[in-house]
Amino acid sequence: MFLKISGLNKAYSSKKVLSNIDLTINRGELISIVGPSGSGKTTLLKIIAGIENHDSGSLEFSEREKNFSNPILVFQDYLLFPNMTVFENIAFGLRARNETQSSLNRKTGEIMEFFSISEQKNLYPSQISAGQKQRTAIARALVLNPPMLLLDEPFANLDKELKNSTASFIKSTQEKFGITTVSVTHDLKEAFTISDRIAVMINGEILQHDTPYNIYRNPASIPVARLLGDINIIPAVLLTGISDQAPASGKDVYIRPESIHLKLSDNSNSHGIVERSHFAGHYWSVYVKYKGYELFSFNGSNIFKPGDRVDITVDEIIEFRE
Repeated sequence: MFLKISGLNKAYSSKKVLSNIDLTINRGELISIVGPSGSGKTTLLKIIAGIENHDSGSLEFSEREKNFSNPILVFQDYLLFPNMTVFENIAFGLRARNETQSSLNRKTGEIMEFFSISEQKNLYPSQISAGQKQRTAIARALVLNPPMLLLDEPFANLDKELKNSTASFIKSTQEKFGITTVSVTHDLKEAFTISDRIAVMINGEILQHDTPYNIYRNPASIPVARLLGDINIIPAVLLTGISDQAPASGKDVYIRPESIHLKLSDNSNSHGIVERSHFAGHYWSVYVKYKGYELFSFNGSNIFKPGDRVDITVDEIIEFRE
């Protein structure tokens, strides 16, 4: 255990922002806190960083961390000093700690080399790309060897292509330095890519925290399931004939689109009829009428057209814990 958060509450005036937050963060892991805008993610991050006070509850660092400096927060807008070069920005904290010039030069040079921004060392923030700004901001934090790194919406100012490479970079950096990291984001794809565990926050509450796979395949509630991806909802009785699974309880079953498989059929008794399909980037979304309900599935190729009869197979359903 690195940090244990228990019963944490925070309100601004009469508006409650965080409600009874419980979260344990293990040493050396990367946790992403995901949720819609206004769910309280950044407030929680600021409380962990020590720049915001909580109203009640506790944050308990392990004995090993109590003698270290505070966690360092890298803000969404990076907050680089505009009148300083990349080198000067990264070296700022070391200079404030009265490092010798030789030590400052060595540490700053080494981390710029690792972050592949050595060629930009004499440039100012206005002269470098968004990705280079982010690397500079993270380098400025890590050069101080903090006990914990906090990232506020690290993908917010990046285009789609840069998000992919940045996610890989953040994860490899976190593993290289072995630093305990908390990232708050609403970019789900990137959160799944980088995280050891994910905590889902909605309306100031953490509804579930688990590994990326478990939280996606076994969500604790409908709000969690909907936040993390598309779902189909049908009455449980309609599973007969298309799935071997039977839900433990409840009148409805919840199915991810990728768990629905379609096969063209010329049998008039086939399960469904294709209504429409559209290209969605890496796959086709196919919508099928099935016993009065509309199901949608992801398919790798465009082989279905409206009116086609299809056999349906469901290989996995979602069963909620609550």
